[in-house]
Amino acid sequence: TRLGLRSPEVVEQEFGGDVRDFPTVVAGYRKALARHGLLDFDEQILGAIEILCRDPEARAAARRACQVVLVDEFQDLTPAHVLLVRLLAGPEANVFGVGDDDQTIYGYAGASPAWLIDYADLFPGSGSHDLTVNYRCAAPVVDGARTLLGHNRHRIAKTIHSSAQREPEDGALDLVSGPDPTALTCDAVQALVDDGVPPSDIAVLTRVNATLLGPALSLDASGMASTKPVDLRFLERTGVSAVLSWLRLATAPEQRLPGRDLGVAVRRPPRGVRPNLVDWIVEKPSLREIAALANRLNSEKDQVRVEDFVADLEQLRALAEGGAETAKLIVAIRDIVGLGSALDNRLDASRRSVDRSAHGDDVAALLAVAALEPDAERFPSWLAERLEHSVHDPAGVQLSTTHRVKGREWPHVIVHDATTGLFPHRLASDVEEERRVFHVAVTRSSQRTLVVAGVPASPFVEQLHTEADPEAPEPEPVAPQRSDSSGEVRTKKVERPEGPVADALRTWRFEKARAAKMPAYVIFSDATLAQLAERLPSDERALLRISGIGPVKVERYGEEILAIIAEHRDP
Repeated sequence: TRLGLRSPEVVEQEFGGDVRDFPTVVAGYRKALARHGLLDFDEQILGAIEILCRDPEARAAARRACQVVLVDEFQDLTPAHVLLVRLLAGPEANVFGVGDDDQTIYGYAGASPAWLIDYADLFPGSGSHDLTVNYRCAAPVVDGARTLLGHNRHRIAKTIHSSAQREPEDGALDLVSGPDPTALTCDAVQALVDDGVPPSDIAVLTRVNATLLGPALSLDASGMASTKPVDLRFLERTGVSAVLSWLRLATAPEQRLPGRDLGVAVRRPPRGVRPNLVDWIVEKPSLREIAALANRLNSEKDQVRVEDFVADLEQLRALAEGGAETAKLIVAIRDIVGLGSALDNRLDASRRSVDRSAHGDDVAALLAVAALEPDAERFPSWLAERLEHSVHDPAGVQLSTTHRVKGREWPHVIVHDATTGLFPHRLASDVEEERRVFHVAVTRSSQRTLVVAGVPASPFVEQLHTEADPEAPEPEPVAPQRSDSSGEVRTKKVERPEGPVADALRTWRFEKARAAKMPAYVIFSDATLAQLAERLPSDERALLRISGIGPVKVERYGEEILAIIAEHRDP
């Protein structure tokens, strides 16, 4: 909200109201910083802008001191940075910007290729000088990257070529694919080391950090030194914790089900089980006692929810008793129990960018290492032991996400798991930025890049060798958008909804707000209530499509809202 120069109210609406009263939080945070005489990085920029805008003397003094402004990595600026540069430069606009629009990969932080594409509009009278030689990469890598980027529409037209001083190098850009990308990546690393390449000259790069779990543990198991991209904190991730709890419940003695794991599993995936009912369930050490509890419940809804939980756990335990190994049980937890769809449709539903691993990526990471410990009973403790005792070795193979290594290079780069769903990431809305991320990964090598793809391979793999069709229509965003083309969330005057559903929702909101001692709009805004009364959603997925409602509010209020709508809507 600060570096993006966006209203907290707009940001709160766009992200589905997941943070209670976000505008008040932002204002309170800024006041607390000022009260204690503190600054964070964002406040340095925003505070400087505010001073330069309101104080002519300060603005004049700053411009005298900044007669020429040199900005490197110009494409990585945020809207606030660009405004600050323009305020410092003043009418003279003596700004020397250095950057590459094709390396704009921090869109989640506000970076945009537009800063370079529209440079002449930002700084009238400016000229340009293209740097068209890639001195780092071999010719096949440069040619592949150029062909790949030709599929982007929003970029500065240019033709990059390799240095004429380099000899042609066969195999400098290669591809292997198969159903087990982790094994392929580790085999490629071992082959390079066997050929005499120092481990520190090899980088394994991928889209999100969780995907590095497989290579990290597999290399560690083979005795290959590497950096440590994943640590014990991984076990605290919601999806990971849930999978491990289900595994422990599937393999525990029938009369000694761990209470803590019962408490996690009955809530993941969410079933709408009341907190006090969860407390009763965790006190029952066996499925038989939990089933008996369900039979004693007065509420039919509660009874069905507990019975469904028992049925899921019985099915999973039957698989385990039948000899199912770790991977098969994790797939069952994801697909049969329904944890996978719950993570994608609820916890990750409000994501507008992929600046870190999604919960679904975490489950995929567990599957990638499941074969290393096929005994499902041992898997949770084995994983904790490996994460605790694996060694971070800076002289080993470098394991990293692409976002962390822009500007760096290694002789040998392996782009790991270039698979549909990761490149481009399934939750990302900007395919062109995802293509730029892939381009940055491919071009980190000075000698050779190997792309390791799963099944099905990323569409970007083919685009390394296939020229773009200039007549092809521009692709639509791959993720649902809640904003118009200007980037601003659509707003309009909210009419007060009428009817029994609207009245019941207003009464419910008033009572909730009074009980929580907070303003009613913090529960739901008038605009959100109007959409509820108009659209009459009948399930949680429909609730998530309403602006102002995100996974947190569905978790908190979803069941009550759906019950009110079902009770008061016209038959």
